[in-house]
Amino acid sequence: LLVLRAYRTDNNGAGTMHRAADASGIQLMKLDDGWDYCRLSRSADQTGPINATWVAVQYDTQDELDTGSFAHNTGTNPQNITLKTAGHYLVFANTYGFCTIDRTILKHRLSLDGGEIDGSRTTVYIRGNQNSCQEGAAAIGMIIETVSDNQVLTVEGSLDVDRNPFTYK
Repeated sequence: LLVLRAYRTDNNGAGTMHRAADASGIQLMKLDDGWDYCRLSRSADQTGPINATWVAVQYDTQDELDTGSFAHNTGTNPQNITLKTAGHYLVFANTYGFCTIDRTILKHRLSLDGGEIDGSRTTVYIRGNQNSCQEGAAAIGMIIETVSDNQVLTVEGSLDVDRNPFTYK
């Protein structure tokens, strides 16, 4: 049984938005050039999870960081992204990596102040043969809400069972 829940955070009192059941669709948003952005990435491999323990992705490159809304340090705790003001944030995160075993499942989630954000967990099943490198990525895109200033967002991964290390790229 698969249950899908969607939550709206806007107000459509005019009733001008119509949705069609059982149909494909797409939603787009024009981004305002004045909005603040935080784009982080990895430039070097990082040892990731080896078992079901969550291991944070450490971002060592700031591709774009608007310090009015975000704080991030590439040296100390590079996994922490501070969301400076309470509100709604559109988050897209993909965790890409590789392992040298024949199969594993990478679990991926977002956490806020150390607690998992409901609905953020995704997985990717990686399978190949024991003699080669297996690669894959888990991804999430969602709107999150912070209720106070300076909450810390983290992206984390873990494996389904004890395996050789999964390496974040």
